[in-house]
Parts: sequence; C-alpha cells; structure tokens
Amino acid sequence: MSPNRLFELERGARRRAVVAAVVQLLVTWVVIVALYFLAPTAAPRDSTAVTLSVLGGLAFLAVLGRQLRAILASDTPQLRAIQAIAVVVPLYVFVVAAVYSTISSIDPGQFNEPLDRTGALYFTVAVLTTVGFGDIAPVATLARNVVTVQMALNVVIVAAVVRLIMTAGRMRLAKVGTDPGREPPGDTMMES
Repeated sequence: MSPNRLFELERGARRRAVVAAVVQLLVTWVVIVALYFLAPTAAPRDSTAVTLSVLGGLAFLAVLGRQLRAILASDTPQLRAIQAIAVVVPLYVFVVAAVYSTISSIDPGQFNEPLDRTGALYFTVAVLTTVGFGDIAPVATLARNVVTVQMALNVVIVAAVVRLIMTAGRMRLAKVGTDPGREPPGDTMMES
C-alpha cells in the first residue's frame, strides 16, 4: 500500500488511524511513566549516573531509530511522524530526569535541595522549557555539568530530532509521486 496524507483517507479510515495512534501513544506513555516511577532506585555509586546516562542515551537512540523506520514504512507517515515526536520527546525528558534523580540520590548536595523522582522530572521540564523558576538549581560540579549537557541536548532535540522525524515523513510521502498508478497530489490553488 502506498503512503497517504491523512486528509486523503476516507473519514472512517482517518478516524481509525487517529484512534489507533492515540491508543498506541497512551500505552507508550503509561509504560514510560511506569518504568520511570517503578524502576528500583540505583545503588549509590559514583559510576551509576554515568552508566544510567549512557544506557538512557542508547535507549533513546534505539527508540529514535525505531521511530524513523516506522515512519519510512508507514501508510500514514504524517500521523506516524507526530506519534514519533510524541514518543521521543517524553522519553528524552524521563531519561534526563532519571539521571538527575540518580545524581541526587548519590549525593543530595548536588542540587540546592534533594530531588526525588517527581522533583527531578519537574526540574528537567523546567530546564527543557527554559522556564527555570530557580527553585531548584545545580550547585555542585557534576550536577552543573549534566544540566549544561541537557541544555545543549535540548537544542538538538528541538531542532535536529524533530526535523529528522518530519523529513522522514516527507520522504515517505515523496514516494507517492513515484508509485505507478498513483497521481501525486498537486497544489489545487496553483492548478486553477
């Protein structure tokens, strides 16, 4: 089956595709949140934060790769690209929050107050959105370095990863014009 723009689908097919996407997203979000809050707390060792960061980064890259492949194989790449963004960004947030929570459990003095998982999640979102209320702040070198890395990665996530996902969706849709027997959709404003 060749890829479709979401608005090209019949109403029933479009509704089924959107409902399936929303259900899949809800299940994915529940799994991510459950893993974050229910995973056992790491044993306090200095290498735990580094190990968690590396494993979280590898998991993030694996999920991103899987999402890109899913877009390139999808019959509705635009919808799949939206799903990918809605999975990748929260995953990134929870991975970074897990690192902050681990750092704080190893050494509560890394931040101006000890961070539990909720506090770490709150701080991660505050840094990601550049709100930075100032109620939680890194005060030691390790925490400041990790926050600096997060701020740099935020730019990458917002700019590069979202663009990569959207490009994959466009690439899949570009296949529409190369499929025999299928007319590429034209710009109706330009054709009149």
